[in-house]
Amino acid sequence: MTLFKKVLCGILAALLLLSACACGIGTETETEAPTQGEASSDANTDAETKETLDIPDTRYDGEEIVFLTRDESEWSSKSIYAEKEQFTEKDYPLSEAVYTRNDMVYQNYGVTIKEYQEVTANVPNRVLTEVNAPTGDFQAIVTNVANSAGFSNNALVWNLNSDETSSLDFTKSWWDGQMIDGFAINDMVFFATGDMLTLDNDATFVMMFNKTLASEARLPDLYSMVSNYEWTFDKLAEYVQLVNDGDGVNDYDQGTCGFAITNDVFYSMFYAGGLSVVKRAEDDTLSFGLNVERGQNVADKAKLIFSKDYIVNINDVSTSTGVGVPEVGQTAFGDGHSLFIGEVLQCVERFRGYDVDFGVIPYPMYDTAQGQYYHMMHTTGSVVSIPRSVSKDIEMVASMIEAMSYYSVDTVTKQYYEINLTTKNVKDEQSGPMIDLILASRVCDLAYYYSWGNNAVGVLVEALKPTSTKSVASSAKTLERSVNRQIQQTVDKIDKNYNS
Repeated sequence: MTLFKKVLCGILAALLLLSACACGIGTETETEAPTQGEASSDANTDAETKETLDIPDTRYDGEEIVFLTRDESEWSSKSIYAEKEQFTEKDYPLSEAVYTRNDMVYQNYGVTIKEYQEVTANVPNRVLTEVNAPTGDFQAIVTNVANSAGFSNNALVWNLNSDETSSLDFTKSWWDGQMIDGFAINDMVFFATGDMLTLDNDATFVMMFNKTLASEARLPDLYSMVSNYEWTFDKLAEYVQLVNDGDGVNDYDQGTCGFAITNDVFYSMFYAGGLSVVKRAEDDTLSFGLNVERGQNVADKAKLIFSKDYIVNINDVSTSTGVGVPEVGQTAFGDGHSLFIGEVLQCVERFRGYDVDFGVIPYPMYDTAQGQYYHMMHTTGSVVSIPRSVSKDIEMVASMIEAMSYYSVDTVTKQYYEINLTTKNVKDEQSGPMIDLILASRVCDLAYYYSWGNNAVGVLVEALKPTSTKSVASSAKTLERSVNRQIQQTVDKIDKNYNS
């Protein structure tokens, strides 16, 4: 969800014209978020200027909702629970926002929010055990989208688009409605994302550029180029050559290079070029729908960019030098050796601790005719779901998740932006609308999240790598049947488990 809604109102309206292959534009209305400390009953007093929280006017004094969340180093959940007495200096701003949000839920509804952390790899078995033999240890789940896709395959979570969970209103701006629409299978929604979470944002791929190197290379205003829809693959190919002064092999810690990448950047460029493996028809049916000709054009142009010596592949450098991937990336960009870097949004906060003066921009379009930027959220991104072990309390759980999302807009989301835009107490105002645009233009390719076609996306992305001899056309030909078969298997299984 975004903080700069009014600034981007016109842009977001245009972004709604996404093709059927993508789910990515957030459908947000131009309304004001609730202010901190505002009781839910007050939200109905000015319906013309703010969205309302439409849940039952019920107090559940003494009740609690425990979220099963991830314990995974930097990918541990941070936006669900915080104890005031345990705030650390590093996490204080976001923890305070989470605590404030949860206290608002408690003050208005009498429900206490708690957290039960589990190592991410153990979450699937923990959920399976709970559903088969309910203990009441947790009533909601926040884990990565890869785990959550497995839950729906095995009927372990509620359909959030059901009568039992009607308090969840995914048309409201505190939900990422377009991503949620993209997650849907046969009009059923098993996991969702919105303002109550931050790791979905953290897992979204962005580009960053070194403002000092950009100025020295006399690059035009990249922010204006983005806003004018002039930022393309060709422009990226042109600009990465302007700062290179080495051989591109180990320039991560000396000299300068044009673009520091990881292997995930190939995925990002695949989607940035307007591609998707799965298409959704008007009747909501899913099938293999890759535009093979366009896919080959995207691959050819990307391969030309990545084959040059002004590109540094962080994964390759790490393998050859023994230096960890995070350390190589932080040195390459944080210490000023790279003009561009492609990474997840979580790295923006990390780089704010370095001296580098940088900005955030979207991935480029394939060409200007594309007219739309596209971005991917990694499978490590967090989503929320409700286990089917919850029965009599389902209305309360759904209502409180809705309330948490509502109250997160002016607490968690607001603080998340402050953290990601502030470098040494100086706010990077220009990157704010860019982050808005990026999060509003995420695509949802279910082949990626469900790994249909035995990781068809990964196979196709190989064609973008400079050393690959595979073509998109040859890979697509072998993948189409397996993707369609696995789509049908998933749909049939879900229909049987949820509609029987």
